[in-house]
Amino acid sequence: SLKRKESSLHRAYDELMHTQKQLVQSEKMAAIGELVACIVHEMRNPLSSVKLNFQIIGRSLSRTTPLREHYSIGLDQITQLEKMLSSLLDYSKPISLAKVPFQLETVLAESMLQLEPFTKGRAIEVKSEGPIPNVLGDPEQIRQVLTNVVKNAIESAGPSGKVEITVKAAG
Repeated sequence: SLKRKESSLHRAYDELMHTQKQLVQSEKMAAIGELVACIVHEMRNPLSSVKLNFQIIGRSLSRTTPLREHYSIGLDQITQLEKMLSSLLDYSKPISLAKVPFQLETVLAESMLQLEPFTKGRAIEVKSEGPIPNVLGDPEQIRQVLTNVVKNAIESAGPSGKVEITVKAAG
């Protein structure tokens, strides 16, 4: 009887220690979440000002000027930053990914368009091998990952390096 009680006491102690570790981890995540929320709020104010000024500049540009493309890329990047800041607010919450079918090649092309200022004068080859089926996932998250990976590859390759991107179905 004493052995069973001792064993039960050990299990209860182990469970208590495990619960305590989870509580400490939850408190840390909550503190990080609060810090992130403050930082995001502070970053959104100047970003909103930049976006507003960009939009004012955009109104004065004719649709045919070559600067219009740079304006569009800049505005898209501001929108991307706004989305990233919103994602940071969700940092302490469980991740919820959109699961929609999308074409990976299209998302890659959009990522490459965002990276155009970094790709000028660089040897970058994007190729597709065979038919690529639709992918089920979150196209915004994939776009962000692709943009980061390709940008890192460009930076690692250096000015005279070559970056090759191949899209193919697994199998």
